[in-house]
Amino acid sequence: MDKKIDCEIVRDLLPSYVDGLTSGATNKAVEEHIADCTDCAEALRRMRAPEPAESQPTAEVDYLKKVHRRAKRVGLICGFGMMLVGMLLLSTRYFYVGNKADPSDVNYSVSVVDNTVYFSGNLASSTSGISRIIFTESGGIVNVTVYTAPKAFLNRNSFSEQYEALGEVNAVRCDDLILWEDGKEIGRTAAQLYAATNPYIGDMSSDNRIATILGVSDQIGPYTNELQTSQEPYGWTLVLQTQIVADEESAAREIMTADSYVMLAAVGNLGYVTWRYETESGRQEYTITAEDASAFAGQDIKLFAESPSDLQTLIQSLSIKWSGVRETVQEEGTFWLNIHNSSNAEIYGLTVDYYLNGKLLGSRGFGNADNAALTKDSDIEFDFVPADFPEGTSAINLSGFSFDLAVVGSDGSEATVCTDMKVPAKYAWTFYYSLSGDFNHGFVLNVG
Repeated sequence: MDKKIDCEIVRDLLPSYVDGLTSGATNKAVEEHIADCTDCAEALRRMRAPEPAESQPTAEVDYLKKVHRRAKRVGLICGFGMMLVGMLLLSTRYFYVGNKADPSDVNYSVSVVDNTVYFSGNLASSTSGISRIIFTESGGIVNVTVYTAPKAFLNRNSFSEQYEALGEVNAVRCDDLILWEDGKEIGRTAAQLYAATNPYIGDMSSDNRIATILGVSDQIGPYTNELQTSQEPYGWTLVLQTQIVADEESAAREIMTADSYVMLAAVGNLGYVTWRYETESGRQEYTITAEDASAFAGQDIKLFAESPSDLQTLIQSLSIKWSGVRETVQEEGTFWLNIHNSSNAEIYGLTVDYYLNGKLLGSRGFGNADNAALTKDSDIEFDFVPADFPEGTSAINLSGFSFDLAVVGSDGSEATVCTDMKVPAKYAWTFYYSLSGDFNHGFVLNVG
């Protein structure tokens, strides 16, 4: 058998040989042949080599790569766009939509000229800003809703808005507070007290709200409550926790009397208010009845709760003014009036005339040394020490403190902001106010 036949036989056997299907004798014969035959050895090598992967045309590969890169880029752009939209929606909700403000946290000034409502002021909190103000009207009542958000460049602490009503304006409200009614602006104290009026002395939460608005604990110290509701006349007893010294008892009773008149007006079935306290002589009780309050007012004391303007008349006759946020400081012999300038007007100075129980004691002025206008959102402080008052003036006598405020224009002329602003002053406290408005519409000093 020649080499050619031998090669053909070996080539036929190689697939079985590679797969291990041949016998030992056949394997030996194939291997001896391959050792001498380079052509068969090369054929065996090719059989054993792995088959090359099927390659894609170069153009098709490049196209698929481009499609993949484009899809990845589009995905990144879409993801980034969705993130921006989400951030925009969140920012809009956080800084523009905001949250509805509690009316008691808004210092305001309201006036109505013809059918136009002018609404200005600021927020009691310096960390919040106005995000938007919504006006709605129905049946001659304009309702104002204030929304707040964290203070930022988009929203400021102060505001000045106006609203053109469709018809005659009889009242302006902010939720449960009546801010303006029948031609008269309702002060913050009267508005809050009117909203807190209730028919029954047994509603302790409402009772406490009235006492808080009046600032009872701030004027004469902490207290606890006792109610007598078993039989008429129904009574409210406030038990003071701090002893009153003898020479301050008269001034303290003046505060108790004024607060009692308002309590008797604001609570429908309340017949008397008793104040129980300690002096050096022992336990004392001081009672004011509804008949006492009516005799002072010249009419049934309960009639003053029929409207916020009537309640405001009573409050003004008693010289009651809630003076807002106080902050304890370390210097025990000083108290401060802090006035925050929220006005956009060019104000060149402030002047304060201060009184004790209606008697003028002195004047203070403030202006920049370079005669420049006061900076908007700046704070001006006036401090008062015992030397500013007659010798022997006790801390509780400071409850008769009041002041007039005027702003100074560029030509040196003065515009009155307020007169006889009552402050139940106490050393080591700061009383905060905010000045808003302008020379055209008038200035307003709000609490907080």
